[in-house]
Amino acid sequence: MENTPLTVLVVDDDEVARLPMAAILGNNGYHVLQAHDGAAAIEILNGQNTEIDAILSDIVMPNIDGLKLAELNFQNQFRPFVVCTMISDAATALKFLKFGVQDYLPKPMEEASLLNTVRNAINRRKLLRLFTDDETPLPGNIGAITISARLAEVHRVHDWLRRKIGKIMSLAEQRRFISFAAEFLMNAYEHGSLRLSEREKTKLLESGLYHEELRRRELECKANIVVAVSIVANEIAIHVIDDGYGFDYRHYLEMPAADVLNRLVLPNGRGIQMAMQYFDQITFSKGGAGVLLTKKIHQV
Repeated sequence: MENTPLTVLVVDDDEVARLPMAAILGNNGYHVLQAHDGAAAIEILNGQNTEIDAILSDIVMPNIDGLKLAELNFQNQFRPFVVCTMISDAATALKFLKFGVQDYLPKPMEEASLLNTVRNAINRRKLLRLFTDDETPLPGNIGAITISARLAEVHRVHDWLRRKIGKIMSLAEQRRFISFAAEFLMNAYEHGSLRLSEREKTKLLESGLYHEELRRRELECKANIVVAVSIVANEIAIHVIDDGYGFDYRHYLEMPAADVLNRLVLPNGRGIQMAMQYFDQITFSKGGAGVLLTKKIHQV
């Protein structure tokens, strides 16, 4: 935990559910705010001077429900968002994925699951700010960067992307673009470079040993990841290539909605489906070791 407590907003109209969640988070070093429905949550989000690091929300609530709150969060600050009710239909699950939500906690929840899910949601979005730039200049509005398979290097790409798009996108759109592009960067890092399988990652996240295993594998890994960005007119293209053997990407691109629904109880495994709903085009190459992402933008 950092010196300054992370702030979590818990939104639920049922005190019997809300108060225990708030107590668990508070007892583990978080600063907790509470709202009895989505409308009250919006008032808190609009009135807070301090940063709110994550939102935990029920779905069915009076006034503004959890899905609408997720949509408003997606359109504005795009904070990490955790759904605290098991979703029972695929259509609703896909709507939440569309709004960048990939963390779910079925009720009743165990303390360890709550803490792990909140920590993972925040860490996934938390971008390190490193300002070294190894960019290779290319003709036109194009640039490429090559990094080693290290988590700190992946975060450095996030910052590099932020500076590339900072003058043409609003802050909220920057957050969305980088968050969804990061799903493919992490895929290149975890699965392509460190050879971490989806099943292994699930077990490590559940046990709290995920970062420890990443550090161990990094010491043995010599792979590189290449990221290239092109900005032409009103379209951004980002190309991510790793040294791995690729993966069965069709399995994820063609996954039935019911299978996506079944994955909501897992701590990972939804990133590609979520990002698919954001980018205008996703093209894999080299058996899955390379991906080209394109997104039309409205320049500021």
